[in-house]
Amino acid sequence: MEKSNVFLDTNIIIDILCMRDGYEAAASVLQMGMNGEVELFMTNLTLANTLYIVRKDLGKEAALEKMKVLCKIVHIAPSGQAETDKAFATKNPDFEDALQNYSAEAISADVILTRNEKHFRYSRIPVMNCMTYLDSL
Repeated sequence: MEKSNVFLDTNIIIDILCMRDGYEAAASVLQMGMNGEVELFMTNLTLANTLYIVRKDLGKEAALEKMKVLCKIVHIAPSGQAETDKAFATKNPDFEDALQNYSAEAISADVILTRNEKHFRYSRIPVMNCMTYLDSL
């Protein structure tokens, strides 16, 4: 049986690293990736944005170390010229989420996990929060 490709939006990564309210469901998805049950993906944009945000809570060195560990579990999806051009051409008013969406398409994601489902309303990929995803399995 082929593993599902699960794309993680930036807010999911921040939930895990900062243990924000409701992070347990996101941590369970991360554990599935660690167990080899699913293939997890994020973009390099997620790395940059997450580091910027979590370094304030964790400190720069601790944040960098956590990001390095995360990169051993979560693969980096393409976020190049093709994805950027598509994001510019989309109706989605949130450019960052448009970039995320087209990166998810590039890896043939089966689902995009996010806290902000409405930001992906133009996506052709199913979009849900982590709890809904876990409940669907």
